[in-house]
Amino acid sequence: MPSMQNDKWVRNLFHHQRGSLSITSLWILALLTLVGVSLAEKVVMGLRLDFYQWQVTEARWLARAGIHHALSVLRLDAVTDTKPPFDALTEPWADRPALFRHIPCGKGTFEISYIDHEAPSGDAVVYGILDENRKIDINRAPREILLRLPGMTPQKVAALLDWLDSDDQPRQFGAENSFYQSLDNPYPCKNGDLDYLEEIAFIKGFTQADVELLRPVATVYGDGTVNINTTSVEVLRILGMPTALAKGIVHLRWGKDELPFTKDDIVFSGAVDIVPTLRKQLKLKAEDQVILNGLVGAGILGVTSTHFTIHSRGMIPGKEEMRQDVTATVYRKNRDEIEIVNWQE
Repeated sequence: MPSMQNDKWVRNLFHHQRGSLSITSLWILALLTLVGVSLAEKVVMGLRLDFYQWQVTEARWLARAGIHHALSVLRLDAVTDTKPPFDALTEPWADRPALFRHIPCGKGTFEISYIDHEAPSGDAVVYGILDENRKIDINRAPREILLRLPGMTPQKVAALLDWLDSDDQPRQFGAENSFYQSLDNPYPCKNGDLDYLEEIAFIKGFTQADVELLRPVATVYGDGTVNINTTSVEVLRILGMPTALAKGIVHLRWGKDELPFTKDDIVFSGAVDIVPTLRKQLKLKAEDQVILNGLVGAGILGVTSTHFTIHSRGMIPGKEEMRQDVTATVYRKNRDEIEIVNWQE
């Protein structure tokens, strides 16, 4: 009897062990499955991330290609320009969709464009290169013009001029090195030209909001000359022109169809032609002629442009189009040389 009981006990033990082993095997299989799924997800995510990074890189290189394409257009314009040269919105660099809109390159496209806030139909996309000489160079502008810039006050202008000048003597309401060194996070007063418009936020009284307010009408590039062929009504008003004169100049420039970038646009081909042309085409008041002669004589109003900003976008097609932007500001020194002075990605 004891032997039979022992045999039964052994059989039950083996049966129980087999059951335990089956449950353990199932748990191990489940764990291995989870590990496998997790590894597969990581591999898939890694592949997706690699593909995404590849698309980002390719779109960025397309945007860079757009910059160099735009540079070639600027070079060709300089080589074929008249003597003496002028720059106007009738030229290919200014607005030419065939040259700048959805240009095929490799597996994607690029385009060069910017928003024109003073277009007749309201904000409009312009497929071309932005002329920095259409704006006011705040590194060179006299105090009376700086005071007319949006958001400016006598206190802000004083601080700006102290930031730009080379001495350490603060103007009334201004600020020099002693003020900036006394801040919780001190830094030196630059005593030199602004290199970027964003730098103005470091000056006493200015904020980032001022940077955005100034961006459409102010620049840190150029020689202080505003190109009458490309500038806006707002900038002409800031230069000191009455609103009626500023609007008259821009509408005259648009030609009979009252649209910019068209063949009938009127172009000022030389600074000496500005006042005679306006006197002939518009009913200038005596005070208008005084203002115009003063601006031309001081070299503030001209007909050429030296600095241009290129906004380039590279695009890779797909379910969700990949886009990357590159912006470059360039200095066209002469017919043969263009220098990149700012590059942002």
